[in-house]
Amino acid sequence: MSAYPTFNQALGSGQDPVDGRQFDRAESGGMSARNFFTVPKAHFSIKHFLSDTDLATFEAFYAAKRNLAITFVWAKDLSTYTCIFGADPKYEYPQSGLTIVTVDLYER
Repeated sequence: MSAYPTFNQALGSGQDPVDGRQFDRAESGGMSARNFFTVPKAHFSIKHFLSDTDLATFEAFYAAKRNLAITFVWAKDLSTYTCIFGADPKYEYPQSGLTIVTVDLYER
């Protein structure tokens, strides 16, 4: 299993719990809820500010590992998670030589 590149995780990165919780409403109007996971998992939205060189490194890693499990270290608590990529990365180009990349990772 490959380790996610150690780029800085910028302000705006975040972690949300995913518990598979689903809500249903009965015909009488009553609500019920159920969880599909026994333990909540994490969803990470990671923002990186990358130089052209780092962007090339990221794109090569993503192309090779986009459907495979990877290890990811969350900067907030330095814990390591086994994750897979979610949606395709989002790119912003604020200036020449700088790309803002937002990546979705889901804990396995």
